[in-house]
Amino acid sequence: MNMRYFNPLLPLALAAWVSACGGGAASKESGAPPGAAAVALAEQIKALEASGQLPKLDRSPDIRGSDNDNNGIRDDIDAWLAAQPISDEEKRGAQQMARVNASAIAFLADQMDRPFLCQQRHVLLPS
Repeated sequence: MNMRYFNPLLPLALAAWVSACGGGAASKESGAPPGAAAVALAEQIKALEASGQLPKLDRSPDIRGSDNDNNGIRDDIDAWLAAQPISDEEKRGAQQMARVNASAIAFLADQMDRPFLCQQRHVLLPS
């Protein structure tokens, strides 16, 4: 049986990675305004979303995104997975991975909501 690993959040990770690579000496030497690279990247991402190569992402301020059908997968990722030309078995595996990733994102977001202060060796957590 041919098993391949499919991570449904790979396009998101790639988009984040690409967006983190802007700026630096090259953009200063090109004479482009400081935000020009970010604008160009945003336009490229928008074009990739329109073509279907990247999922159309929920851009709401909540990183958890919307999950109207309560299946544990963000609706934008769920729609993108449904459109992929893969077998039902692969889709179920991708959905399972998306649920795990959504759960991890929710956990990390909850941890970030907790106020804490790290100062030298002392960590203060809310009581």
